[in-house]
Amino acid sequence: MAVLVAVSLYFIIPPSVNTRLGLDLQGGLEIVYQAKTANGKAPSSSELDQTIGILDRRVNGLGVTESAIQKQGTDQISVSLPGVKDAQQALDLIGKTAQLEFYKDDPQSRPVGPVATRDDALKDLKRQGASQAEIDQLSAEGNTDKYALVVSPADPATSQPEQWYVFKRPPALTGEAIAGARAGFSGQNNKPNVLIDFTGDGSKTFQEITRELYRTGLLKNTPQTFAIVLDNVMASDPMIDYTQPDLRDGISGGAEISGGNMTIKESQDLAFVLKTGALPVKLVPTYQQQVSATLGKDSLRQGLIAGLIGLGIVLIYMLAYYRFLGLVADLALIVYGILLWGLFSAIPVTLTLPGIAGMILTIGVAADANVVIFERIKEEVRHGKTVRSAVNSGYARGFKTILDANILTMLTAAVIFVFATASPKGFALTLILGVLVSMLTAVLFTRAMLGVLAGFAFFSKPAFMGVRTSQIEVAAVAEGRTAASRRRRAATATSGDGNGQGAPLPAADGITATSATPSRGTSSTGRRTSTSRKKKKRR
Repeated sequence: MAVLVAVSLYFIIPPSVNTRLGLDLQGGLEIVYQAKTANGKAPSSSELDQTIGILDRRVNGLGVTESAIQKQGTDQISVSLPGVKDAQQALDLIGKTAQLEFYKDDPQSRPVGPVATRDDALKDLKRQGASQAEIDQLSAEGNTDKYALVVSPADPATSQPEQWYVFKRPPALTGEAIAGARAGFSGQNNKPNVLIDFTGDGSKTFQEITRELYRTGLLKNTPQTFAIVLDNVMASDPMIDYTQPDLRDGISGGAEISGGNMTIKESQDLAFVLKTGALPVKLVPTYQQQVSATLGKDSLRQGLIAGLIGLGIVLIYMLAYYRFLGLVADLALIVYGILLWGLFSAIPVTLTLPGIAGMILTIGVAADANVVIFERIKEEVRHGKTVRSAVNSGYARGFKTILDANILTMLTAAVIFVFATASPKGFALTLILGVLVSMLTAVLFTRAMLGVLAGFAFFSKPAFMGVRTSQIEVAAVAEGRTAASRRRRAATATSGDGNGQGAPLPAADGITATSATPSRGTSSTGRRTSTSRKKKKRR
């Protein structure tokens, strides 16, 4: 037990570093997303799993080490980011789909645009023969199986207004062809940009696209462009200059996203989401909660105060009611607290307010185990047993009750952990671990401690158990009466068997049996003699 306590202290110290606090205790961001595919349908299970993996990489890139990303239902994902500093940045990066697409910027690939407004783009597409269902879906989702609605944001630097386009799907190239991305600076104007590196197949496809655009520009005597679209927003529209001979065979290296008023931070964020991968689904926020660090500290302080008050009341009660046994129980509770805290730090378990509530409840569970065993020990002492014998009997009879009750408690907590959401899961987990540790301390600490103390003479006094001498005498008298009653019942049952002890035998033929009750002044021997004389006279 001493080794376990030492190991627990190793994991605990320093507590400010090794103890993981949840969102409600240190502040942060919690958000629930609803996942939708490009056509507005519910995603498959594999798509959700892939999305969770990409979100996890993005969260780790933010430096949030205590995050929790989990599936919720069939089409929702819950993300908890404790301790995040810039909640808006995290929200933008996490929910960004990062669907990167490359479109040829020619009349065949771009049936609509540029136009001034979104409605103008949709009306123009409808005039070209698109169905009303496609128009409605394009307006709501931004994508259909055939078209993509794209906006080019206004650029104050060049006084370019907002413009809208409709491109035909599928695109010429997608983000799956990207091997990596990094933030940098343009060599022409030294403005922030994003440099994209393609995979082997992606590089060949990109080279073919740019070579085709070069030849088209050479034939039309007009520079050709292609659109780099990120989440239905035109991020860049680089131009292929047909007057440059070195572009005759296309661009084989990579691509560059630049232009507009992109800042260094925006270029870094864009490179980050491109590098971690595009989400296979679109995430729509349905619930968002932001907890400040100050409110988290207040909740933590109130939870700790509640726990300490509960522990103090239990310690005082056990000491007042069970005397020396209560002192042993208090030491066991302190050891229990150290072991439980060390286990939380070693796993590690992220503590939340429901988790702290579960910890406080386990204090009562641990004290209840000692109460059951101590009451059995006191009962054995009242019946006149020695302390050592009472300890052995008390544990043998009481531990079965404790085991049954704790198994039922853990089964209930396991059901909560499996079927509940994040907050109740923390309560159930701390409750299960607390019950396991309480049984461990009841066996390895409390029983061992009582076994050692039973060898000392002072511990054999009933007063140390909280038992008065009068209670032992009354119990002994009651036990004696009970034993005597048992013996009388046994004797009566035995005499009723007809074995001749305590019951009259049946009379012989021709002989009348007399009463065995002696009369006053006459002995039983005299009566037997008189009876013999009467028998002789008859003969």
